[in-house]
Amino acid sequence: MVHKNGHGVSGMARVLIFCAAFVCLSLPFRSSHAQAIARPRHPDPLSRPVPLTTLRTCDPLPLLRAIQTALQADSFTITRYDEPHFVIEAEKTARDDWGPGVDRVIFWVERDVAQPMQALSTYLIYGRFEKVLGESSPSRVLVAHDYEVQRTRRVRESLVNYKPPTQACP
Repeated sequence: MVHKNGHGVSGMARVLIFCAAFVCLSLPFRSSHAQAIARPRHPDPLSRPVPLTTLRTCDPLPLLRAIQTALQADSFTITRYDEPHFVIEAEKTARDDWGPGVDRVIFWVERDVAQPMQALSTYLIYGRFEKVLGESSPSRVLVAHDYEVQRTRRVRESLVNYKPPTQACP
């Protein structure tokens, strides 16, 4: 490009070209899935969850209600209470060193296959959700197991300390 004084590209045009090149080179390169060699490895093995506790009782409803009370006492809001399937989902807004986020838990009870009217196993899954730059809703983020245990300590303690009512089981 020749400037009207005959000396090539103007200073302003050079600045614009430099800025455009800088912006293009600064953008993150992202290949399509077809070009990727492999997906990132998930840090956890795929396995069936291990029960937190196994209780000798035939009626899961008092346990479910006790966990609901423990969750609410720890500032969780119950988002789903499914008594026929023995499931509770809850969440609470909480801040940590990384900033604001949401702690979510799913608690459920399963009957023992060999002794369905005498033993219950309890399970708890935790997830931390935070706003990620560019996302419209919070995404689940990876946290250490110790962090998870610390964030669910009160609920876990109430579960371990739970004493089922004495009743005659069929």
